Amino acid sequence: MTMVHLQPCDVCHLEERLDFITDTVKKQKWKHCITVGDTNAKHSTFDVRHQEDRRGKLLHQWLADNDVMMLNPGEVTCFRKGHASTIDHVLCSSNVVQEIEHQMTATATSDHFGTHFGKPVPNQIETKSMICDIDKFDVDL
Repeated sequence: MTMVHLQPCDVCHLEERLDFITDTVKKQKWKHCITVGDTNAKHSTFDVRHQEDRRGKLLHQWLADNDVMMLNPGEVTCFRKGHASTIDHVLCSSNVVQEIEHQMTATATSDHFGTHFGKPVPNQIETKSMICDIDKFDVDL
């Protein structure tokens, strides 16, 4: 499982991270892969408001090129300033898409919804906020 936060600044950052995920999956010879995170990408096929941007077009093409499915197209994953959007995505290799259950849940600590896997969460448990800088975790494999 890979967790990502892809900054909304430019398409190059998204392209680099998607290439990193693709290369890692190939090098590790993983047959199944799940990627969860904030991609800040909007595309008419998966954004709740049917908005589209360059990052969304790139992600949409990457999904098709790499046989990856999005489990939550059209689901509200972020609610900010009175607007809902789908910028947090659950992506997985197409060979396991039928085996994965997920649930998006509003949190008290963020304008992004949480993603839970497995059985539905009966009650929200309060958690401490964690901030991570993905660039500190970059390594050459």
